[in-house]
Amino acid sequence: MPIEWIAWYEKFHNNLHVSEKELESVEVGAGEWDTEYAKVVKSALRFQDCIAHVGGEGWGKDGSPFADVQLRAYLTPLSEEQVYQAASAQGLGTAQRIDPHAFLLPTVKDGPWQRTTIKYELFYYDYGGTARVDFYTRTDQGLTFVLVFMYCDVDRFGAAEEVKSVLRSFRFAVP
Repeated sequence: MPIEWIAWYEKFHNNLHVSEKELESVEVGAGEWDTEYAKVVKSALRFQDCIAHVGGEGWGKDGSPFADVQLRAYLTPLSEEQVYQAASAQGLGTAQRIDPHAFLLPTVKDGPWQRTTIKYELFYYDYGGTARVDFYTRTDQGLTFVLVFMYCDVDRFGAAEEVKSVLRSFRFAVP
């Protein structure tokens, strides 16, 4: 996890959610960006499979998601192909209800991960941008691990480097 995320937690205690109660509190979004992110991701993956939700700032009313990366980690019995199918059908369908021009980027191999990306435009009263939802999948010991990164695509806040940092430091360990 980026050191800035831990520093945020030490100061505000609202961006690391791993217990069942904490996860329930972040299942849906609140306010701008998070509401749409939650809808897109939840339409593709069962929230019951979510094992962590962390981010650069708080989620919903506790943060400003335009400027930070949010991450959900899932451990699912679905295959990587099934995750891709869910993201490209249900996830993209939900994004297209938000923005009819939403689209899916071609799935690519990114190191040991497969990445499927949904992009769509979000506009509010005085600003907007391109929302990006990356589904990174990796299978080990018959289980598929999915890291879902949600962030604004403009990268003026260093989101792409944060995503790469998390992926580089990831270690897959199933008990």
